[in-house]
Amino acid sequence: MVEEYLRERYPDSVAKTRVRLGAVETSRAINPGSSEELAMAGIFRRWADAIVVTPRALVLIEAAIRPDPGDPGKLLLYKSLIPQTPEFQPLLPRLIRMELVVAIYDPDIARQAEGFGIEVVRFLPKGLAGYIASMYVR
Repeated sequence: MVEEYLRERYPDSVAKTRVRLGAVETSRAINPGSSEELAMAGIFRRWADAIVVTPRALVLIEAAIRPDPGDPGKLLLYKSLIPQTPEFQPLLPRLIRMELVVAIYDPDIARQAEGFGIEVVRFLPKGLAGYIASMYVR
C-alpha cells in the first residue's frame, strides 16, 4: 500500500520506507556492557512507514487499511523523533508534515488526526478493493 501510494503521490521525490527514527545513543537505563548489547539497543528506535523528502518538507507517512485510534499519536511521536535522528539532521529545518494514509475512512480518527495537524488521505490501492469488500460485507 505504501509503495503504491508513494509512486502515485510523490513520483519525483526521494522516498524511504520502513525508516528508523530516534537517537542512536542508548538509554542510560540500558547501560550496555558489551558491543553486542550496544548493537541490540538499536531496537528502541521506532519505525515510520515512510518519509518523503521534498525541497521544502519532510513528509512523515503512516499508512493503514483501517486506521487505529493510536495512529495519530504514532505520527506525533515520530515527528518529535525526526530532529533526534542523525540521518535527517542535515535536512532540517525543513517543515515536517504528517500524513495518515487510509483505505477505509474513519471520521472519528480523521477528526482527531486533523486536530493535530495531520492530513488524512484516502487511498485505495489497486487490488485492495476486493479484499475490503470480502472483509467488510456490510
